[in-house]
Amino acid sequence: MVDSLTDQIDFIIPVAPFEPLSIIEKSVQSLENVEAPSNYSKNIFYVIDVKDEPEDDQRVTYLKEETGENINAIVRTSNEGRRAGAINTGLEQSEAEDYITILDIDSRPGEDFLEACIQQLDENEDVFMSTCPRKVLNADQNFTTKMVEAEFDFFTDMQLNLEKNKGFNHFNGLISVLDASYLKKEKLDESKSCEDTEFTERAYLDGKRPAINSESYVGEQAVTNLSDLYNQKVRWVKGAVEGLRNYSKPIMTGDLSLRVKFTWLAAMLSPFLAPVASPLVFIYGLKFIWQDGLFEGVRKSVAFFVFTWIIGVCALVNIWKLIAGKGVAWKESSRENI
Repeated sequence: MVDSLTDQIDFIIPVAPFEPLSIIEKSVQSLENVEAPSNYSKNIFYVIDVKDEPEDDQRVTYLKEETGENINAIVRTSNEGRRAGAINTGLEQSEAEDYITILDIDSRPGEDFLEACIQQLDENEDVFMSTCPRKVLNADQNFTTKMVEAEFDFFTDMQLNLEKNKGFNHFNGLISVLDASYLKKEKLDESKSCEDTEFTERAYLDGKRPAINSESYVGEQAVTNLSDLYNQKVRWVKGAVEGLRNYSKPIMTGDLSLRVKFTWLAAMLSPFLAPVASPLVFIYGLKFIWQDGLFEGVRKSVAFFVFTWIIGVCALVNIWKLIAGKGVAWKESSRENI
């Protein structure tokens, strides 16, 4: 671990037991290219959940023996709390006073990602996290990845619009630069399926908000098959279910603007209404055609139309699981070596 520095930006990257060494190597290469402000140093924590003994895990060996002194491996022999638990473990080791960056193992931020996000945090006292639009790195691999690309394009437009109009904004996974003191104070709720949604809801009730800056981007992989997409979105919709159950009263009666209340409610209900709104996809798809040409635009529109129905199915599955008293399982997803 590097010496404690006042002007230090810590990165926390949770690593599930099934993530291969090759994807960690790609992550290290990517993060080494991210530029920090001139008065800051980068300190990177990979929080690795291991299946066997740590000394037998090649990923741990690589991070401890073959990387620079600013790259650290934190080993967990239990995956308690899943991703939220790993991030909270990283927070316990962090000595950053100003900013903490949370990324996934497949996140590939632009070189100016930190500069863009920190600018928003510095200029707005109420902003607790800042991020940039997400970009799918493997969009052309197959129809499933094209669905995810269409999803990302749509949500980027929505997030930029909500940023402009001060509505409830949320960034899945908390892939962003966050106010270190607020994050360490509040931490993530490890009991929630979607700890990112719950954390954002708490922040709004504390008078804070997130922000998005289109001056940079974060590249990431899309899941490559329908099974992984289904499992991922079942967990995502569970965040809406948890939000409606736990935060309807606090948010709707809290000291928040009507715009925030309305857009929060719309966001929580959107998975359940997605199939009803699916015909509107082809109106939005005119933008795809304008941006990408006729063939690609139509293809992306059809992909997005199918995606809305998948979300509707995931919403029904969550309703059934809620009635049956069943939880949402975390399942392994396949990765490309990007």
